[in-house]
Amino acid sequence: MRDTGIKNNSGFSLVELIVAMLITSVVSLGVMAFVSLATREYTTTNSEVGIQMESSAAEDFITKTIREATDYKIIPADNDPNKDAYDYRALFIRGAEVEKGKYKISVFVCYPEKKLLLYNSEIAEKVSYYTSDSLNLDSLTGAGKMIPNMIANPKQYLLANYVENFKVTEDTYEGTTKEDDNKVLDFEISYKYGSKAFSHTFKVKVRNDI
Repeated sequence: MRDTGIKNNSGFSLVELIVAMLITSVVSLGVMAFVSLATREYTTTNSEVGIQMESSAAEDFITKTIREATDYKIIPADNDPNKDAYDYRALFIRGAEVEKGKYKISVFVCYPEKKLLLYNSEIAEKVSYYTSDSLNLDSLTGAGKMIPNMIANPKQYLLANYVENFKVTEDTYEGTTKEDDNKVLDFEISYKYGSKAFSHTFKVKVRNDI
C-alpha cells in the first residue's frame, strides 16, 4: 500500500481534555489542602512554643522581683469588697531602695485583652523610681496614672500573650522559728490559644520582712 505521507494529528479529544483537567484539579486541591494543614499545624506549634517560652520568662521575672520586694499590693485582693469593679488584675511590687527615698517599682497587669503587661522602673524608656515609704494605690491606679497608661500602650509593656487569668494569693511560709516566717505568694497564670489551654502555678517566697 502506498504511503500517502498524511499523519493523524487530531490530538486530544474534548473528553480527554476534560478528564485531564479534572485529574489536575483533584491533585491540586489535595496539594493545597495538605499545604494548608501543614501551615496551620506549624503556626499552632510555633504559637504553643511561644506561649511556653513567655510563661517561663514571666515566671522567672516574677520570681526574681518578688524575692527582692520590700512591699507589695494585690489588686483586687481576695478580701477586697470592690473586687467585682475591677476589669483587670494587678500586682504592685516595691523593690529595693536605690537611694534615699527612691525605690524600684514593678507593676504586673492582666486585663481582658488576654495580655500580661509589665512596668519596671529600671527597664522603662525613662528610668523613674517610686518615692513613697508605702504603696499609695490611688497614685498608681488613678486616671492618667500607671495602669491606665499601660493598658493604653500594651505593646510597650507586653510580657506575655494569650493570658486568660492572672491570680495572686497570699500564703505564709512557716520557718523553724517565728522570726523565720515569711510571706509566700501563690501564682496561677492561665493561658489559652485556640482550643489549647493550660495553667501554670508556682510559689515565691518573699525574702524581706513586709
